[in-house]
Amino acid sequence: MSGSYRLCEWIVRAWVSTYLVGMDGLTRKRRTTEIESDLYEQRRYVLERGRSESAAAVGLVMRCFIGAVDDLLWRSEQGARREAGMSGTVLKYVVRAAIGSAVFLLLPLAGELLMEDFNWGPGDFIGVGVAVFLVGVAFQLISGLMRDSLAYRAGVGIGLLGALLLFFIVPAVGAIGGEDNAANAMYLAVFAVGGVGALVARFRPTGMAITLFAAALVQATIGVIALVSVEMDPAWWGGENAVDNAITLSQIFRVTLGDPTPVQQILGINGMFTAMFVASALLFAAAAREGGHAAARRAMA
Repeated sequence: MSGSYRLCEWIVRAWVSTYLVGMDGLTRKRRTTEIESDLYEQRRYVLERGRSESAAAVGLVMRCFIGAVDDLLWRSEQGARREAGMSGTVLKYVVRAAIGSAVFLLLPLAGELLMEDFNWGPGDFIGVGVAVFLVGVAFQLISGLMRDSLAYRAGVGIGLLGALLLFFIVPAVGAIGGEDNAANAMYLAVFAVGGVGALVARFRPTGMAITLFAAALVQATIGVIALVSVEMDPAWWGGENAVDNAITLSQIFRVTLGDPTPVQQILGINGMFTAMFVASALLFAAAAREGGHAAARRAMA
């Protein structure tokens, strides 16, 4: 199977692991087995029928997004069997995330109505709304693991916000050159490190701190690679006026008005996201220290 199809399978597995957080091991194993069986059947169907892997990959992700509400309802039903009131909690998560998504979409809606060059179609609104909704639900599920730790919840919030903004900005604007520059695909490594690291750490604060520090390092490394590449070959930036618009590293601190230079754009975008991931990592580290102190106090009691 192609790399894009495997990436979409990973997205499905990551979502399943997210909404299974906090459930007992047997239930998680049964649900994971069901999903793996479904993925296997889908993969076999694509290979046997000779379908386009790209189209199948898109369909796989769309099924995941469309089925997200059903997954949460299933989670609610399972929780109701274990603990009274769990369904009400999950319903609150869904309602809050839906309201937050609707409020967020008011911003691009205002831009569509008031700005002539703001051209969003129905697909843009649906895609952004679904992404914000899923992030809202994920925040409530993950932060609920340590409700008493403000540092942990803040770390989750900043980390997810950084991932969401990176998900929007890189395809829409293009952190390196324009949105069509293939070099922007390097940012997939940030999502891979963050997603895999969080699952391996099982959302524990110490592991999450290490994961976010690693994501920040990857983000900064991509920025350095982009800066060196622009310095060595200005045409690598892409675009019709690449050579004329490129700027050398000796001119990094030049103050300009209007559109940012390539180096300023690289420094601004990568610097912002690196700072966000580092801040999230420091908050997770603080939450881990809080947990250690609490355990020590319980041992001494």
